[in-house]
Amino acid sequence: MAYEVTTAQKVAYQEGMEHALQQKKSKLEATVRVVDQRGKETAVDRVGTAKPMKKTTRYPDTPIMPTAFGRRWIMSDTWHWGDLIDDDDKLKLIHDPTSELAQAGHMGMQRTKDDVIIEAAWATVPAGEKSTDGSVPFPAGQIIPVDEGAGATGLTFSKINLAREMLSEAQVPEEDPRYWVCTEQQITNLLNEDKATNADYVTIGAIQNGKFDGTYMGFNWIVVPAAKLPKTTTTRQNLVYTKSSLAICKPKDVMTRIDLRADKSFATQIYAEMRIGACRLEELGVLQVLVKERGP
Repeated sequence: MAYEVTTAQKVAYQEGMEHALQQKKSKLEATVRVVDQRGKETAVDRVGTAKPMKKTTRYPDTPIMPTAFGRRWIMSDTWHWGDLIDDDDKLKLIHDPTSELAQAGHMGMQRTKDDVIIEAAWATVPAGEKSTDGSVPFPAGQIIPVDEGAGATGLTFSKINLAREMLSEAQVPEEDPRYWVCTEQQITNLLNEDKATNADYVTIGAIQNGKFDGTYMGFNWIVVPAAKLPKTTTTRQNLVYTKSSLAICKPKDVMTRIDLRADKSFATQIYAEMRIGACRLEELGVLQVLVKERGP
């Protein structure tokens, strides 16, 4: 059960304080592109594909074949957190909790980065010469349904293979890392499926000791707390993407300050702040895979 510092005064018998079980670092930040941003929004220009034409005569006119360009916009928002420790609190506690509170605030900011990236992956993206000119929704064709195969299922070898096929068909470069974000229930699904663990189908050693070691079926696997991925009743959304298809901007990365507040009887204030944003850059490089899970 969560409690405030006044409760800790009654139970602080040990020399130090421990953090509650929690994700301490961003799991997704290093798996997406980083885009510089100055101001509240940034444009990312995209060059389309070119298709040559056959030369059929000598000395023909030089062909002029305009290449399509596209523009996506990344918007950023400021996130902040703060807490206060009264001097009386420090006297009543065996251990000064200031440092631990600062760490807790920093870890909360890191987890928020993952939330922002996941939300942006399937969001409608501002597009056009100006950010208000148009938008691009996440296409239905990039969703693998929960009943892919035979009825509603969890994560299966068949769904992974289909996702691999869709990204490859979209001409995603082989050197562009592929990621699969899921929960522990999806790992359990695969460990219970013969094709996922049988050496006739997968690289020997890809699954060891109940966890993934390295890549599996061409994907780098990232297991996040269940609350990170949207769920409707018993259907969970898994996020699949390539590094070049999602971007994050950090006009101001996590900043933590510890100060005395003269207006609060010189209590110690712990404050953390950051400004970040994320955006989907390529539709064909992002998938939403629906899987069945146990109920809430």
